[in-house]
Amino acid sequence: MPRICTAFSGWSRAPSACCPSPTAAPCSKLPLPTATASRRAPTGSSGATTCSTTCTSACFPPSKPKPKMSSRVMSRPRARRRTPADTAPDAALFGPGFVRHLFNQMAPSYGWHQWMALGLTACWRRQAVQLLPALPAAGVVVDLMCGGGELWPALRRRLGPAAQLHGVDFASAMLGLAARRQQADAAHTNTTLHLADALRTPLPAAAADAVVCAYGLKTLETERLLDLAAEVRRLLRPGGACVLLEFTLPRQGWRRWAFRQYLGTVLPLLTWLSRGRAALHRYLPFYAHSFANLDAAEGALLAAGFAEVRQVPLLLGCATALVGVRRD
Repeated sequence: MPRICTAFSGWSRAPSACCPSPTAAPCSKLPLPTATASRRAPTGSSGATTCSTTCTSACFPPSKPKPKMSSRVMSRPRARRRTPADTAPDAALFGPGFVRHLFNQMAPSYGWHQWMALGLTACWRRQAVQLLPALPAAGVVVDLMCGGGELWPALRRRLGPAAQLHGVDFASAMLGLAARRQQADAAHTNTTLHLADALRTPLPAAAADAVVCAYGLKTLETERLLDLAAEVRRLLRPGGACVLLEFTLPRQGWRRWAFRQYLGTVLPLLTWLSRGRAALHRYLPFYAHSFANLDAAEGALLAAGFAEVRQVPLLLGCATALVGVRRD
């Protein structure tokens, strides 16, 4: 996990000339500050300044009157300037156990990401689904890392109710959201849920016409992208297509700057406004900075034998769809 610095340097204040004679008994309530070159001890002192037991705060007059603050604010560590290390992803963030636990904990507030992204995530999902080729009326589609089934409405509008949809996710709480979505909408009758790792699904080989995945790639390390590409290829029939959607940083220009500002400023602000209910979404900047583009995922698909692999930037360039076709 990224380290958060909680230590900060204080300050020492040398006693003033109002202190009594250095031969007086030392004050048991105050430390004995060491005299410095800029503030010397009173004449006759041996280097450490002492006060009488009747010493008051007059010995240490504050430079300025301090504003009254609540104990909650005063207990917080002093803020410091952010550095590149603050957004560098920690290896623990990509561990399967951590990712599973994170999304299980995030499930109750997962719907917050819709308004935290100003509705753009749903727009990008619809655009990604439109990149699928024409499929049979009763085609089979596998949704890897399906979460709460947020991609399904766009898939059903594109494919129709007769399509066989399989949702795969290894976070049981997220799959519970998908189950409630399935029960609430008759359009999802032909949907089967699988509690499984997207890299090792229990589904049969060469049985899917299309494989889709939305916003799940960023939680995978580069080495595991090769495993994902191999599993996608195993699931697809020859000629089947895959569409993998993910957040990406725009390559250049004002949009890249604006997206970085959103991740570093707006997203934490929205998290604070949610009064903690969406606090776990603060991990998004760390994943986003580690997954700035889909170049590694594109290389994994090519290494797995996919053809016609291409990246398609979506609205504003803050998300990209990776499209590929299995050719045998």
